Amino acid sequence: MVQTEQVIDPADHINLATKIAYKFRPKHSYEKIEDTEVFSIACEELTRAAKSFHHDRGDFARFAWRSMRNGILQKIRFQNRKRRKANFSLLDDKRWNN
Repeated sequence: MVQTEQVIDPADHINLATKIAYKFRPKHSYEKIEDTEVFSIACEELTRAAKSFHHDRGDFARFAWRSMRNGILQKIRFQNRKRRKANFSLLDDKRWNN
């Protein structure tokens, strides 16, 4: 007997994306959660998790939560790393040699 794979619809689990977006939203943000970048990243990761999920791995909600969390943290780390990057193009020889 061959077991067919169930197709997972990300729209059925959009509440997970909303919950994790609330957890990672910026403090004192007054915009709707659906308009935030965190929510859009969570939705992207939710669809990616729905495509790559295998039922023998366990519960989809746990897999999707971890995927969304990792995607948001990766974006936060990338933004922090971008802020720390030094830009030496504005310095010329006159500024280096006081």
